[in-house]
Amino acid sequence: MTTEETNTSGSDEGPEARIVPQRTGSIDPSAVQLSPEEAFLLFKVDGVSTMQLLIQTSGFPLERGRALFDSLRDKGLVGWESGGRRHTAEELKPTAPSPDQVAEATSAEPAPPDKQPWLNMAFDDTLLEEKADLDEATRRKILYLHQKMNELTHYQLLEVERHADQRNIKRAYFEISRQYHPDTYFRKELGSFKTRVEDIFKRVTRAYEVLSNPEQRKAYDATLPYEPTPEELEAARKLKAIQERDERMREERRQRLLRRMPLSQRKAQAREHFASAQDYLKRNDPVRAMNEIQLSLSLDPGQAEYEKLAEEVKPKAGKIRAEKDLKRARSEESMGRSEDALRTYLRVLEFLPDEPHALAKAAELLLAAKRDLRTAVNYCRRAQALDPDNAELMRILAELYLELGMNKNALREYARYAEHKPADEEVQARLKELRRTRG
Repeated sequence: MTTEETNTSGSDEGPEARIVPQRTGSIDPSAVQLSPEEAFLLFKVDGVSTMQLLIQTSGFPLERGRALFDSLRDKGLVGWESGGRRHTAEELKPTAPSPDQVAEATSAEPAPPDKQPWLNMAFDDTLLEEKADLDEATRRKILYLHQKMNELTHYQLLEVERHADQRNIKRAYFEISRQYHPDTYFRKELGSFKTRVEDIFKRVTRAYEVLSNPEQRKAYDATLPYEPTPEELEAARKLKAIQERDERMREERRQRLLRRMPLSQRKAQAREHFASAQDYLKRNDPVRAMNEIQLSLSLDPGQAEYEKLAEEVKPKAGKIRAEKDLKRARSEESMGRSEDALRTYLRVLEFLPDEPHALAKAAELLLAAKRDLRTAVNYCRRAQALDPDNAELMRILAELYLELGMNKNALREYARYAEHKPADEEVQARLKELRRTRG
């Protein structure tokens, strides 16, 4: 806070109890680097609530909240009067939103994650047809969990949210353990599924033991990628909707101005943006340089020097964005948003075509979605060239070949995988079946 703001006359009440922060609207939040805390606090600024109330309802300590507001003001995203008469909450009370505004703010619902991925996965037909007192859906889920149980997090195994409380974790464990407790299948014929059910039960029990112990859970959470809370996700969703609305309004305003603007004025503004792009490029900021050169081209399209600079800047800006997208894709995948993750991984590969993690994940997600399988094979083989001893890539490639009916190639990749993972019973069964059919 400034000296002017911290010096109050004859009151024990801090200045933040009277300050009503306002969103400036002059800067696009998406163009500014914001921490999750800053984004969360920015979303809560409604032009009515005092700074103190916003800090309290956000759950931040007072000093931390002050620092966050100072940072948001420094970035030009919020403001408040530094002297003289302050706005009151009543004066700043906003009008009720229109039905269109309400619909617009809620239109950015994220796609629901795939809750039953095993239903769309390819499994060995001999296992699905094996004599056992299990329906096909149950068989598929058992095969999926047994295959993925060392990849899934404890939360995914128990089918609970990352921030679930102890009560929900306990309830989930008892529900799932009933499905896989050996006593559940007493006197039932399970065949090869018997050992799989026992393995899953042990793994689920281990997950519960860790998550039900606060210290063990804290240590385990530290090993996982950061996952936002439901409140942070909701705040981010609403902030995104606001940003999209603001961007749309800015674009509409820009188009109206362009229609009214004489050609000479458009060319002059295009030249100014071009100069800014060159300046940003000299300062090693290709992302902003790309934004400026795109503005130049929208104002004065077809200019060879603008297009030449755009071609020079695009790969540099794209690489920076791709590196950010790689983190975003991992986060989307960890939250079960497979389609979003796939789109983001594909964007990464546009500018980082040899990024091994993006190649492997794009192939795996295309396989799960059963589309563009030949493209997925290409991604997988490129990833293998970068990491030839990666057993998981061998398994993915084998399953892709199997889906494409290329059984000879599938047999070769499964055999390579089995050399690295000889204990994988499912792959051993597939190898046996493939060899028998080739017979």
